[in-house]
Amino acid sequence: MKIKYPISLKQILLFSFLIILVLGVSTSLVSTLIRADDRIKAEENNLALNSRTAQTVETAFENIKSNTYFLFEAFYAVNDSKQKAALAQSFFRSNQDVLFVSSEETGLLFNPSYEQFSQAVKDFLETPELKNVINSTSSQTNHKTAYFNSEKIFDTPSVVFVYKYGPSNRLHTGIVGFDVQFLTELMSTGSNNASLLADSNAHILINPDFQ
Repeated sequence: MKIKYPISLKQILLFSFLIILVLGVSTSLVSTLIRADDRIKAEENNLALNSRTAQTVETAFENIKSNTYFLFEAFYAVNDSKQKAALAQSFFRSNQDVLFVSSEETGLLFNPSYEQFSQAVKDFLETPELKNVINSTSSQTNHKTAYFNSEKIFDTPSVVFVYKYGPSNRLHTGIVGFDVQFLTELMSTGSNNASLLADSNAHILINPDFQ
């Protein structure tokens, strides 16, 4: 009697099927694990990148606050108007990203490159929200910096921040307009990652997609 399907052929087909099945399952598992690992690494890289970006932004803001504070102190110590004008010129020459500064000591000073926005800035300084921050004497806001998106005023990515300085019994208000174009370029790293800067009220201060 002739056997249609020999046992050896059945064994070969069975083992072949098992090998293909095992290889398929193994490939699928390895592929899934690799994708998961790549995703975790990408998230870790994004977190590290965003952390470095946040540190850079914080450092830039703190440097501007520190530099303007020294300017305010220098104006307070100098009485001669020519010396004050020279101080202002030197300050804006060294801090070209500063659009304007305002304080009790300096009054309203503009970077020569942005003087055409003087009226828009004056109107902005009179808005109720900003006036409330300037006039605030609450202990909760004495040493808290308030930030405002001012890109509509200067038609460029920019932030105005208001901070208090001086002794607690005689606080002064410093107001600074800061061009953040270089920060938007830093915060945009192509299609894979982008960072946004928002204040404590979730208002966007810096968006790499300016338009």
